[in-house]
Amino acid sequence: MKQVILTGGIATGKSTVSNYLLEKGYPVIDTDILSRQAVEPGSQGLSQIVADFGPQVLTPEGNLDRDAVARLVFQDSKWRDRLNQIVHPLVFKATKAGLDDYRQAGAELVFVDMPLYFEVGVNYLDQVKPDQVWLVYVDEDTQLKRLLDRNHYDLDHAKDRIASQYPIEEKAQQADVVIDNRGIIENTLKQVDQALTELI
Repeated sequence: MKQVILTGGIATGKSTVSNYLLEKGYPVIDTDILSRQAVEPGSQGLSQIVADFGPQVLTPEGNLDRDAVARLVFQDSKWRDRLNQIVHPLVFKATKAGLDDYRQAGAELVFVDMPLYFEVGVNYLDQVKPDQVWLVYVDEDTQLKRLLDRNHYDLDHAKDRIASQYPIEEKAQQADVVIDNRGIIENTLKQVDQALTELI
C-alpha cells in the first residue's frame, strides 16, 4: 500500500485537492478531524488539557473552548508547545491506526491530509512512512491576499498566521510533488491527475 502525505500552507487550497481525491474514490485520512476527535468531551486529550491549562479552557457545555486556547498559545509559545505535546501523539496514533485499517482492507493508495507535516509530521515518521509528500503551493503574497479576502483577517493577524508556519518556499523544495494552485482550478486538478498517473 502506498501512503502519500498531502500538505500545504494556510490558504494554499489543500482542501480543494483533498476533496478532489475523495471524489475520485481515494481514501483520505484527515488529521484535522483526528485532532478535533482527540479533544472531544470525555477524551484523554481534553482531560490532560484541562489538567494543564485549567478549567477556563472549557465552554459551559464541557467542550474545549478553542478561542480561549488560541489566545493562550498565541501569547506564549510554552503553552503552544504543551498543547502540541498532548495532542500530536494522539493524532499520530490515530493516523497510524487508520493506515493499518486501510492496509488490512486491501487499499492500494491512501492519502494523509496533514497541514503541518513539515512542522510536526517529520517527527513521527516511524508511525507515518510516506512514499511521497505532495505540497499544494501558492506564493506568500497569494496566501496573504486569500487570508485577507476569504478569512477577513486584518493584515497583522494574517501575516502572523503565515509566519507561524514553515516557509512555503522551503516546503516546496522538500516536497516530492508540488501542485501549483495559483491559477484556475482546472489547472490544479490536471496536476493532481498527472501526479496520480506517475504514482500509480
